[in-house]
Amino acid sequence: MGTLLLGPAQRADGVIDVPGDGSAASLLIDPGNGEWVELARFEAEADSLPVQSGDVRPLPAWGTLATPNLEDAQRETLLMEGGAMRGMREARYEGETMAFRELADNGMVWAFNGVANGMDAPMFRAAQGRTVHMEMTNRSMFPHAIHLHGHHFEVLARSGALNMAGDVRDTVLVGADETVEIAFVADNPGAWMLHCHMLSHQKSGMTGWFEVV
Repeated sequence: MGTLLLGPAQRADGVIDVPGDGSAASLLIDPGNGEWVELARFEAEADSLPVQSGDVRPLPAWGTLATPNLEDAQRETLLMEGGAMRGMREARYEGETMAFRELADNGMVWAFNGVANGMDAPMFRAAQGRTVHMEMTNRSMFPHAIHLHGHHFEVLARSGALNMAGDVRDTVLVGADETVEIAFVADNPGAWMLHCHMLSHQKSGMTGWFEVV
């Protein structure tokens, strides 16, 4: 297998095919310095069970999850802005519109839809059972791992190369200047956070919530 890129809070299931005695496989990680480190090694011993190879059957696309109805979906957008390398002129914070310098003085350098740390009001409301089709656009120079609480979603489309269309996730990695479309069924009533799982980004503005009623 090749390289699997995961953001904070993302998970992936792997299937290891052992074709014969003496075969081995390693799980490696690049901590960011370009030097791969072995996390785990899997070896087939000489006295292992006889090989019974076969095709690995793919799991159902949604399993027990409700399938989104895109023909009657509620459309929402998520615009990500901020950071030191891309100009965000202003955003709302605690009910006031502030210039970037003032935001930074208050520890805020990121925003969702022009709001930093938007916990005062929901970003949107959806009726229970309604499909939500969301377009996420990252206008910053940094990737963001966007995490939805209480729901799983399908990655419908992408403009970059960080996500595979068709993936079912609760966290999606949105690259710099990338747009990702997701869809999910809002079938879990309550108030749910939506935030960047790079926790320094969350703490400095990339936090919001939505409500299923």
